[in-house]
Amino acid sequence: MPSEEYYDECNEDVFDDALSDNNFTKSQRKNNENKKKLFLTVKDDSGNDRYIYGSKGRGSYIYSATTGYRTLYKVGSLNEDLFFSVIDSRGVNSEKEPITFYFDSPEQFERVMKPHFPNCTISQNTKEKWHSKFLIAKNRAVNKL
Repeated sequence: MPSEEYYDECNEDVFDDALSDNNFTKSQRKNNENKKKLFLTVKDDSGNDRYIYGSKGRGSYIYSATTGYRTLYKVGSLNEDLFFSVIDSRGVNSEKEPITFYFDSPEQFERVMKPHFPNCTISQNTKEKWHSKFLIAKNRAVNKL
């Protein structure tokens, strides 16, 4: 099983904070929503709306599924391997094309989506393959600096 040291960004407290609506002002959330329009709306434990942000197709910037903020990386680049991606083939917000959601890890995906989709479980084999791919991508990115 992969160690937590492989991905510092997989600290549960950080993700819980990032998912909390209290971390963003209403104007920040509204501004973010208006820019992308690619988000899935789900209810949190309190019945409040929570947004899971998607990214457009090849060549567009990758947006964090949990925060909605744009990363420095593009869809289709080698840096895409730094993220765990999930495709929603239903489309979102009247988009007819599938939407891709980029999470920091398979574990983050499970934490965020499990309450809304109880059968949302990633196999251990898939997690191990992703962590191996992530380490290669991380080393590649660090060596470019």
